[in-house]
Amino acid sequence: MRDFAVVRFSRFADAAFVSGRGTCALATGRGSSIRSFIGSVLAGIEAAVKTRFSNSRTSAIGNILTHSFLTMYLANMTDRLEQSKALASAARLSILEWLTKPDTHFSHQVTGTPSEIGVCVTLITEKLDMAQPTVSRHLELLRRAGFLSVNKIGRWSFFQRDEAAISEFKRWINDHL
Repeated sequence: MRDFAVVRFSRFADAAFVSGRGTCALATGRGSSIRSFIGSVLAGIEAAVKTRFSNSRTSAIGNILTHSFLTMYLANMTDRLEQSKALASAARLSILEWLTKPDTHFSHQVTGTPSEIGVCVTLITEKLDMAQPTVSRHLELLRRAGFLSVNKIGRWSFFQRDEAAISEFKRWINDHL
C-alpha cells in the first residue's frame, strides 16, 4: 500500500494520513482555529511518517521527509492565509480593482504613466479618502501578500498589481474550493 494523505476543510474539518504499514493518524476539528487544527493534523502526519520509517536505516530519511513536508505545507498555508486576510477589506479590494486599469482611475498622475511605473500612494490616498498612514498599511498588507509590487522613485513609492501572483492565488482558490 502506498502512503497517502487526505485533507478536507469544511464546516466539520477533517484530515487523515495513512501509511503503508496501516498506521493511521486522524484528526477532526470543530470550532477550533484553523491553525490549531492544522497543527494537530501535521503532528499526526509526523507520527505516521516516523512510524513508517522506523528502522535505523530509513529513520533519517523519514525525519528529513517529515520536516520538509511540514515546512513546505506550513509555509504555503501561511502564505495562503495571509493572502486571504489581505483580501478581507473593501478598501484593499478597491485598490486592487483600481490598479487593474491605472491609466483610467489615475490619469491625473503627473510623474509618469500609471500603467508603466505604478500609482503614487498620494493618489490612492485621495481616491480612498482615508488618512495616509491607513492607506500605507493597506498597501503594505497587499504587498506582503504578493498582490502588489512597489517601484521607488526618489522618495516616492508607486504601486502596481502583480498579475502573476494574483493569477496563482485565483488558480489555488479554484482548485481548493
